[in-house]
Amino acid sequence: MKTEAILTAGLAAALVTAAAPAPPAAARTLDRRSAVRAAMQQNPQVAAARAEEAAMQAEGRQADAARWPLVTFDAGVGPSLKATLVPGTAVTSVERQYHDFRFSDLSAVFLGNLTLIQPLYTFGKIALRQEAAAHGLRARAAQTRMERADVALAVARIYEGYLFARDEGRFLDEIAHWLERTREGTQERLSRKQPNISDRDVLRLQSGLGLVEIGQHQAEAAMSQATAGIVAYLNLPRGEAITFAEDQLAIVGDVPPSFDALVALAAKNRPELIALHEGESALDALGRAESAGYKPDIVALASISGAYTPGRDWIETRFVVDPLNNFVPFLAVGLRWQIQAYMAGARAQEQHARADVLRHLGEWADAGIPAEVRLAYEDVLRTRKDVASGETANGKAKQWMVEASADYSIGLLDVREVTDAAEAYVRIRTALLNARFEQNVAMAALSRATGTLDGDSATFYLAAAGADPPAGGDADAEATVRKAVDDAFTILKDKSLATPNQRRKRITKLREVADRTFDWSTMARSSLGAPWRSMNPAQRTRFVDVFKDVLAAQYSDDIDHFQGTEKVTVDSSSREGEEVVVKTTLVTDSHERVPMDYRMQKESGQWKVVDLSIENVSLVNHFRKTFSAALGNMTPNQLIDRLQQQLPKQP
Repeated sequence: MKTEAILTAGLAAALVTAAAPAPPAAARTLDRRSAVRAAMQQNPQVAAARAEEAAMQAEGRQADAARWPLVTFDAGVGPSLKATLVPGTAVTSVERQYHDFRFSDLSAVFLGNLTLIQPLYTFGKIALRQEAAAHGLRARAAQTRMERADVALAVARIYEGYLFARDEGRFLDEIAHWLERTREGTQERLSRKQPNISDRDVLRLQSGLGLVEIGQHQAEAAMSQATAGIVAYLNLPRGEAITFAEDQLAIVGDVPPSFDALVALAAKNRPELIALHEGESALDALGRAESAGYKPDIVALASISGAYTPGRDWIETRFVVDPLNNFVPFLAVGLRWQIQAYMAGARAQEQHARADVLRHLGEWADAGIPAEVRLAYEDVLRTRKDVASGETANGKAKQWMVEASADYSIGLLDVREVTDAAEAYVRIRTALLNARFEQNVAMAALSRATGTLDGDSATFYLAAAGADPPAGGDADAEATVRKAVDDAFTILKDKSLATPNQRRKRITKLREVADRTFDWSTMARSSLGAPWRSMNPAQRTRFVDVFKDVLAAQYSDDIDHFQGTEKVTVDSSSREGEEVVVKTTLVTDSHERVPMDYRMQKESGQWKVVDLSIENVSLVNHFRKTFSAALGNMTPNQLIDRLQQQLPKQP
């Protein structure tokens, strides 16, 4: 059948023996955007800036509180004397003050005083301080943005430095391997006393290897330092393992628009301009508030005082108040005036002078920020040209090295040109990587200069991943699929395995190929869907095993119909988040072209297939629908038993 033939060829690499699923990676994976955004959220310097904002908010609440009444309450208890009024008098007591004192005359006095001062009009002192607090809070928020931008730029530089060092290390590893092979060949030719070979040729190659080793050491150190820097800036637990999502150092972002448009963007977004403007307004308001210090405050005054001594008569007169036995309410409107010579004027002058400082700094910012934008803009343009030139030169240098090596291997070239070509290749490749590094850092600096690095704007350095050039991981994923297809077809075309008595061995070999390529645990989990979460570990393991055996049994019979004329071409690949879809085409023996897409994820550094679509029909989605319908009438264990019953009996 046509469908079975298609599935046979497409799933030839998918027939496997049981394999335990790999444990999930413990390392934290970061990409550019997530690293920068995490740093802006988690960095202690940013946290300190946010704490300063909280302090400024508290100052604002203090200014608001000045509008409310000032309430003072005092209370106490102490010794007192009893006293009895002479009948018919208002203030004369029977007892003399201390002449005839007896201990029985002692009592206790309970005192209390409540005072309230409510500002009615302060000639702007409170309102101006509230205005200053509001401006100050906005200035402080802008300073937090400045801190976020500085942290983001530092993280971008460290992140790109890691990618630079990693790619440089990989490249030097390749060069070291090539030089070592060349040295071994030269040593062998020297031992055979071939002409035009001397000890100096070996020494020359060994010197080159030494230089490469130094570069490798530098790259290793730079990677370790960059990793430590990222951990520190992101405030991650010490020693936490992290990995970097980008498979190679590729340039990011698009060439920016005109310089004038960038300056306009900076004028709109730069937090420094906001901080300076709001800070100047805050200090100006404080200066005006201090100037109002010469004027009084109009306030409402209210107080209630009282004292009570048991055993002491109450004095009934409006002229004399007994301090130990009384109740006195009071209400008035008055003035509160604090005079400190020239202090108010001096404070006002101080605040206005500080405002002038910010005003002048603002003038400098108006001139300096366009210059900063120009610097980053020109760096972006220059490094973009450097990358283009470097890529051209890199291809030529590599071609020179390969040709020189080939000619030297057959004795037609002196070893000096080989080492010269290798040196040129290393220098140009390093320059190319450095140009990519500088281009990305310049793009981050341009984001910083235009005030877009610290926010949610996906421009320049933080451009969406879709705007980036294709990453190198796609090529690795394609290579994984290509190798699996080639290995499977090699087995299928092996005539010694095409006989009936070798059929079991043939299927076993095909399963081994697929076992290296497919993540069966993920495929089984995805095919089952939500019910997977309710299964215990034993059920899951059993389901994965049965899932693989079902696939093997379903398509093993069709393997016998393989003609040997079929072929699979690997056409392209594309990224979809953290996954890569490798598109292939199966050409059947009847020359029918069948599209087949391998959806892949990286697991422990290796690409694994997690789904296969044939003519846009997903294997995982197909089984999910089938299993979902079955689980409507049976338990997971019953489903596993049902599937196992469909398997052929082993001989």
